[in-house]
Amino acid sequence: MEPTYFLGVFWLIVQVIAVVYDVLVLDSLKNVSTAWQNTALTQRYWMNGVMGAFVLSFMVTIGLAVVSIFLFLK
Repeated sequence: MEPTYFLGVFWLIVQVIAVVYDVLVLDSLKNVSTAWQNTALTQRYWMNGVMGAFVLSFMVTIGLAVVSIFLFLK
């Protein structure tokens, strides 16, 4: 059952890297676009998108980690 545990750890690392990368890329794109900076509504949608992606990624990671731990302890 050890490979499943390592797969869970690997997935966690990949998820963290993906979230950080997405936030950095979206942030740099937001800074380049003046329309994006000037529109409060667009900024709110951008924040909702980032938070939504982060929460979804976090939930998936936690779910897979829990499954991996249960399989590991079996």
